[in-house]
Amino acid sequence: MTIKLLSFIIPALFVIIAAFVAITSPLNAQFNTQLNTQTNIVNGDVIRATGSEDVYIVKIIGHKRFRRLILNPAVFDSYEFRWHKVKDVSHPVLNSYTNSNLTREVHANGTPVDNKIYALYSYGNTGVKRLVVGGSYDQDSVYNINSYEASDRFYRIGDPITLTATTSIPPQSGLFATPGTPANLRVLRTTPTTIDLHWQPVIGTSRYQVEWRVQGTDNEYWNFKTTQTLATIWGHIVPGNVYEIRVRTFEPTLGGYAHTTASSRYAVLNSAPTDTGFAQTRIAHTPQTSPYNKPVSDLSTLPANPRTISVSPTSGSSANAGSSATDSGLSGGSSSSASDSMMQESLTDAGLATNNQQPATNNQQPPAAPLVSEIKRDNGTLEYKYYYRSDRRTIERIDKYRENGKSLLYSSYYRPDQTLQYADFFRENGTLEIKRYYDENEKLVRTENYRANSTLEKVEFHQPDGRLKRLNQYYDNGALKQADIYRDIGTLQERLYYRSNGITLQQKDEHKQDGTVERSYYLVNGSLERKEKFKSGIKIEDVFYRSSGAVERSYHFRESGGSLRTKIYYYANEKIQRIEYYRTSGSLQQIVYYNSSGTKDRTLNYDANERLTKTVEH
Repeated sequence: MTIKLLSFIIPALFVIIAAFVAITSPLNAQFNTQLNTQTNIVNGDVIRATGSEDVYIVKIIGHKRFRRLILNPAVFDSYEFRWHKVKDVSHPVLNSYTNSNLTREVHANGTPVDNKIYALYSYGNTGVKRLVVGGSYDQDSVYNINSYEASDRFYRIGDPITLTATTSIPPQSGLFATPGTPANLRVLRTTPTTIDLHWQPVIGTSRYQVEWRVQGTDNEYWNFKTTQTLATIWGHIVPGNVYEIRVRTFEPTLGGYAHTTASSRYAVLNSAPTDTGFAQTRIAHTPQTSPYNKPVSDLSTLPANPRTISVSPTSGSSANAGSSATDSGLSGGSSSSASDSMMQESLTDAGLATNNQQPATNNQQPPAAPLVSEIKRDNGTLEYKYYYRSDRRTIERIDKYRENGKSLLYSSYYRPDQTLQYADFFRENGTLEIKRYYDENEKLVRTENYRANSTLEKVEFHQPDGRLKRLNQYYDNGALKQADIYRDIGTLQERLYYRSNGITLQQKDEHKQDGTVERSYYLVNGSLERKEKFKSGIKIEDVFYRSSGAVERSYHFRESGGSLRTKIYYYANEKIQRIEYYRTSGSLQQIVYYNSSGTKDRTLNYDANERLTKTVEH
């Protein structure tokens, strides 16, 4: 079946290519005419290609045209965009705009808040932002964003990035101009059923096609498309097989392939990037019980592109002193022999060896001390420190330093599978300010905020979708002060206030789904003292309780205007003792008395001046 399919496709391709050559010039002429007549698109418009769900913000400066993909639907609310005003354009028109993911925060008057530029990448329904610390780009391609979108709560925070390409205007000489080839394609990790990949982004493209097949076969490639530069192959993978893998740009047009290979088994990879040919990937094997079997889920787990790295010498192995920036995949270049000697493992398994190393014997030397590498700025100040586990294969911690090279900005800690576990953020004086915890899928689960005196100020607990689940606030002495509890849909359900001991409840606000709020007040001994009910901010009920917990009296107010409507007094057995009725003007209108058995006893009526006018005995 495969041979028949291929024999059909090949002659068909010649027909298509011939037709393409014949129509290229008319299409280009038609495209240029379409661009010239597309005058209804102005700077700041929101557009999408007909039939596509991806929406872009347009930026036009002179002859330059940029488009920024909206990663988070909340952007619409932040800038008061409207879905019904999104303009549909043809794919050629959309592709005439250069992709840009660069942003800067500005004040309301348009002046920059600081000189920081952030690159935005797709991640779930929110996106991730990475501080641009180097590289070249077109300043006109940078989008101004407001403080709401620039806040750390809007996008996830990834590691800083050095851009590897220059933002430029796409060539207009042809409608089907070919974008670049993905660079630095490498395998991050493999399992018996998955292969994790990463490559550098290509300016001017919005989608990539990942293809793979069993090495040495003539089978068709399995494939899928993605908008990210971090991908996991998880289908059609058989444990132990070696696979040829290639990636190319898919939109706006097909680009050149980048190639690599990988074996499907539990392994941590120290792979060299390969841009052409099917280069073999180095694999250091670990036991079948290895935890390295989770897909990479966030760009923040990748090291930043270093400019200068110095590796601190470690004890236990003389080879460590010669280790370079390529250890543990920190380099964008090829792997070094120093890395191989540190591994002390066989690279010949599954036919993947590229040298004549012999398998390690059972008389292996004990592991050396953990490896620490440094990344320094151009001015010589320390910027990053990477700490590796003793097995030299996984990052355990990354320290980010301020420009002075001495004070820590943050420290991020990683699990053995390289997922982010928690991160500490520090003030300039070195005190801990924020602590964030993540689950195994790198979803934020808890955030702790600390005061300048190092006491815990508040803790936020998050649901899997990022919405707040609970918020605790604390006194200076560490006792719980206030707790906010949220429903799954994100609305506030309860707010609890505690006394200074952090145990005794003082007040509780219950937010009902019908919009009403019930507020309860408690005595020091914990018994209920009073309860209020509000609707749309207006008090509609006020209930007072005896020390026994029984209702003593209750006041009821009109929903319109909030004026007093009735007062009800109760016996100790909670039978009604009397009811007072009030006019909208506030004057007493009637009092009805009841005996202890609950039977109506007497009724008093009053005029508008609260003078008794009638008494009725029952």
